[in-house]
Order: sequence, then C-alpha cells, then structure tokens
Amino acid sequence: MRRAIREGAARPAVVAVLIFIFGAVFYPSSLTVFDLNSTVSTAAPIVLLALGMTFVLLAGEIDLSVGSVMSLASILLATWMGGRDALIVPTILLTLAACAGIGLVNGLLTVYARIPSFIVTLSTLFILGGLNLFWTNGSPPNNLAPSFLQLAIDSKGLFSSGLVVIVVATVLASLALAKTRFGRHLYLIGSNRRAAYNTGVPIGMSLIIAFVLSAVCAGLAGAYATSYAGSGQTSLGTGMELTAIAAAVIGGVSLFGGRGTPAGACVGALILALLFNVLLIAGASADLQPIVTGIVLVLGSLAYNRTASSGHWLRALLRLTVHVARSFHGPTAPGADHSPSGAVGPTNRSTSSPYQTVALARAHGPDADASP
Repeated sequence: MRRAIREGAARPAVVAVLIFIFGAVFYPSSLTVFDLNSTVSTAAPIVLLALGMTFVLLAGEIDLSVGSVMSLASILLATWMGGRDALIVPTILLTLAACAGIGLVNGLLTVYARIPSFIVTLSTLFILGGLNLFWTNGSPPNNLAPSFLQLAIDSKGLFSSGLVVIVVATVLASLALAKTRFGRHLYLIGSNRRAAYNTGVPIGMSLIIAFVLSAVCAGLAGAYATSYAGSGQTSLGTGMELTAIAAAVIGGVSLFGGRGTPAGACVGALILALLFNVLLIAGASADLQPIVTGIVLVLGSLAYNRTASSGHWLRALLRLTVHVARSFHGPTAPGADHSPSGAVGPTNRSTSSPYQTVALARAHGPDADASP
C-alpha cells in the first residue's frame, strides 16, 4: 500500500472518486445496484488485462497480443466445454494452459531470439487473429455450460462476482510484486537492466514469467468476458490490448519500466469503466469511448510526466505545439509553397471493443444493439 501511494496510485484513485461523484450528482440513476454491478462487470476484464500488462511493462517490455489471447480463450471455452457443467473447471484449466503456452512463446522469442517484444507480440496478435477466424469460420460453436453463464452475473446486492475477481486479482498481483524475489527483479530490470545483469538477476527467466502471467491474465479476462457476454466470440478482445495499456498508464505504470503498482493499474481500469458507464447513462454514442480513452490517456501521462509534475506542463505543451507546427510546415524558403502536398482521405471510424459493446448492451437492456 505504501508503495502504491508513493508511486502515484493515489492520484488516479482521487480521479476515480471524482468521476463517481460527478455521475452520482448529474445521473442519480447510476447509483442503483444494477448500474454499479454492470460497471464492475465491465471493469473486471479490463482490470485483469491491466494487471497482466503491468508485469510486462514493469520490465520495460510490452505485450500487444493480450486482446487476441482473450478472443482465443473465448473460442476455446465455447468449443471444449460441450455444454456440460462437469467440464467447466477442466476446460478453464486447459484454456489457461494454452494461453500460458502463448505467453511462453512470446517470452522465449523476446529473450533468446532477441526480437523486440513489440514485434513479437504484434506478430502474435495477427497470427492468433487469423487462426481464430480460420478455425471457427467466423462463428464459433456456442457450447457453454449453463452454470458457466451464471458465473459473471451472480451477485447479492453489491457483492458481485466481478468485485471478487477485481479484489482477489489485485491483491494477488500486489503480493507477487511486493513480497517475492520475482517482483523485485522486475522492478530492477525495468529501472536499470545493466545493473540487474551485473547483480546476477535472472533477466531471461523473469521476462518469460512476466509474459506467461500476462497471457494467463488475458485468458482469465476472456473467460469472464465470455461468461458475461453469454457466448464465445472471435472478436471479443479486439482492441482490448490498447485499453489495457491505457488503464495501466493512467494508473501510473511507466511504459519505460521500473515504476508502477497493480493497485494503480486497477484504479486506471476502474476510471475507464466509470467513464464508459457515465457516457452510456448520458446517452452518448459508443463511438465516443475511444475518444474519451485517448483524452484520459494523454492527461494521465501528462500527470506523471516529470516536467508536468514540476508545474511547467503548460510551457512544455506550448513547446511541443510549436515543434509540431514547424515540423508540419517545414523550413521556410522564398517562394515556397506552403499548401499541403496532398489531400488526406477519410479514415476508418474508431469504435469501442466488441466486449464492451456486448457487455453494456446486455447490462442495460435487451433492446440495445449487442452485435460486436
């Protein structure tokens, strides 16, 4: 707890409380047990992904494959469960083992093949995305067991399964990083890899374990999201890797490694879930979710920037604006044509992830559009 406060987790916690108060004041309906539970259910997969991403980011690496791993877990569960309650636990364990194998491959390629983790996990994202579609032909079987479909929606008042998942996962991740040699190694690797090597830290093994944990967390997120959405889907985790990174960064986890806590990543995920819920209650389009995520990510990064924390963030922002403007216009020359060299065509519209669309639609009424 002291480390979480010292490394900045208190600031996003304050932001989360302010967002909650804002929603409570302007939209009192958000205080109902139903809406609070739906917010927690939306946050649970994001928290799991953000916690897994935290292990990798602390070591100065990145994992872009968690969204595809989440989708793969959804397909495996829907295929292997066979609609039988007796197969729920074995199927979940086999699915997590498959996800751990993917994380192991990512770690081995990063450590021993010396391929940057960005390239390795980006390749895994594409490969798994193609395999998911090729294997299921775009429509996976829906053989989920009846009891499994109730796991993510069971609740007694405010005590819901999503809340249990968030608390237990955050506590376990915090203990793993704060009380084990593995956690201390990750912080040292991210802070100064050369110093970690000189002191005998097993860098390769630590990185491999971090990637395995990230993939397992993605598998757990896929299991929860599949139970809540009610069916296996090939695109359930599309875009969720960026949401996980945003949640971790908003919570104070550094993209350069060595700084951050699981508690901060959890709070960052809750901030995004609260914002999505407030937007939904306000009647805003789901297309605004990526916009809000991007704005909050920039503001969160600005809050943790050293220049920003010293009180000169406005000056830094102005310098950045001037630099970008000069780069866009180029050097000035007599008679030079400053008009743009070409027209920019329309770009594809950004949308929220399929899981968020399906989950929010299920939580807020049967008439909503639940198609991913």
